Amino acid sequence: MREEDVRRFQRQLKLLYRRVQRERPATEGRPLTELQMLAALDRAREPLRPSELADELDMARSNVASALRSLEADGLIARRGDPTDGRKAFITISDAGSRVVAVARRGWLAWLQHAIDDELTAEEQRILLRAADLMRRLSELPESAALPR
Repeated sequence: MREEDVRRFQRQLKLLYRRVQRERPATEGRPLTELQMLAALDRAREPLRPSELADELDMARSNVASALRSLEADGLIARRGDPTDGRKAFITISDAGSRVVAVARRGWLAWLQHAIDDELTAEEQRILLRAADLMRRLSELPESAALPR
């Protein structure tokens, strides 16, 4: 595939991701950044350091720190010290935070399902599902396989 086509594909993925993120129900007035952080924590299999969360979301560490303070004040996350380094902390999502994420995900899913059903033909929907399978395959490649040859 030509480089310009790969760039176009990447741009389109980002645009769709951002649109889905904007199409959310009222979630107690939470900014999108905080919802994205909660969703990342909810997906994580283990507690994350703030720097890992920033890297996961491609966010500035100062923005992450500010949002974490707000989420912690509202009881949506919890911090616990790193037993190997007292200067660092691990972040986990609370039950209340998981409930906020569940509401947001239902909204995101509802919008996407409605858009697909209303805007795409049956054949286009089949193509979209096939493309999703292909994207999953790409996402599962070993790290070294993604390097340029």
